[in-house]
Amino acid sequence: MNRSVIKAIAAAVALSSAASAAAYTTEPSESLEVWLGPISVVNDGKTISTLTVYEKDSVDYTAFNMAIVVPEGITIAKVKQGREEIDDIHLTDRATSSHTITCGMPDSNTIKIISGSPSLSDYFPTTEDGVDPYALFTIGLVASPDLAPGEYQLELCDVKFVLESADAFVLPEEPLLFPLKVEGDVTSVRDVAAPASDGSVTYDLQGRPVKGNPEGGVYIIKGRKVLVE
Repeated sequence: MNRSVIKAIAAAVALSSAASAAAYTTEPSESLEVWLGPISVVNDGKTISTLTVYEKDSVDYTAFNMAIVVPEGITIAKVKQGREEIDDIHLTDRATSSHTITCGMPDSNTIKIISGSPSLSDYFPTTEDGVDPYALFTIGLVASPDLAPGEYQLELCDVKFVLESADAFVLPEEPLLFPLKVEGDVTSVRDVAAPASDGSVTYDLQGRPVKGNPEGGVYIIKGRKVLVE
């Protein structure tokens, strides 16, 4: 096969791919609602707290992806399955056995979630009767002893729900913020070496000097950890 023919085939494939991509649309939906349920975690590094994610719409979807931005120190819990430990994430009974869901943390603050169906099946509609009809999936979270008790926020973003046709809908406004309560003993925060001080400087837990009056949290003052409320 000569080069001119190869180039012609490559151009045709590229054109076909571009046309297919152009056929799929992604646009904001005024009816799509996604939200996070209330959650509190214990900063002991082992207690699993369950976060429920909800979705509501008049449209049936086959797949979705989203991201949840968490405070550093929050990680995905692991649970035993056979001889392995897997991520503690599960679809609710709104999803059939033909759907799968996976998650991961590409960095220390972001949880990525992807779910779909190889057979392009729909999730069960949210209008079905039952307990928590809008619950879509649950994910187990664990808080590190390094995370001080207090009020934090979870950020929901990069939300996309996909139809069988491959058209997709996103939330009209992002990101969305939801409360997270961290409980536990302040003394569970491990000691962090702070620079030598004459007692006149306040440091955060990363050893960085804090100017002015510190906001609520745990700080190192005169070489000792202090909870500022």
